[in-house]
Amino acid sequence: MSKNVLTVAKDKRIAIFASYSKQGIVPNYVLQYLEYLKEVASVIIFLADNQAPIEEQAKLKNLVTYAHFEPHGEYDFGSYKRGFYYAKQHHLLDDAEEVILVNDSCYAISGFKTVFAQMSKKPCDFWGMTESLQIAHHLQSFFLVFKKPLFLALEHYLAAVTHQNTVSEVILQYEVPLKGQLELLGFKGASFTDIFREDDPTRYQNSLITCGKVPLIKKKIFTPILNSF
Repeated sequence: MSKNVLTVAKDKRIAIFASYSKQGIVPNYVLQYLEYLKEVASVIIFLADNQAPIEEQAKLKNLVTYAHFEPHGEYDFGSYKRGFYYAKQHHLLDDAEEVILVNDSCYAISGFKTVFAQMSKKPCDFWGMTESLQIAHHLQSFFLVFKKPLFLALEHYLAAVTHQNTVSEVILQYEVPLKGQLELLGFKGASFTDIFREDDPTRYQNSLITCGKVPLIKKKIFTPILNSF
């Protein structure tokens, strides 16, 4: 399913949504997430690292601007790379002021308008929903926002993404270094919530929701943790 869009509406945000389903479906929680995302982004580019039947793809009608289902094996950063390339190829970045990178590892429990309103007051060039001290101080990659001045730097960073064997390797290669590398270029990063711990802060969902006002819950807290990330 595709639809060409050559302009970005008044909010000037483009969201790139990375998805993966072993069963080749678009689950209801993803549809709800997209509904909330649509409130803050005028363009949503949906990239799935899997094939899906036409009836599943049809669920995205009126929710996204463009959707593409094709296995690439590069996890969420591979989808971010492809989504950013699509946005550039179709001149969507020309008028955009912000690019949002999100993936389907979370349930959205409320909208993002308050989050963006608060972050618009913070002096930063890019930000994430949460930050972590695990391995190194970094922004977690399930929800990241980049402002226009660093679109070119982000393009170069994503262009270097290649296949990694595990999600742990993706985290080590691409999630953890991102904040530091952009700050070395002179850009300033920030986090929506400063509630973080030495390990993964998303394991402490009650604190993130009640104190940090984070409108997302990681799926992994409802399933066995398979690795240290």
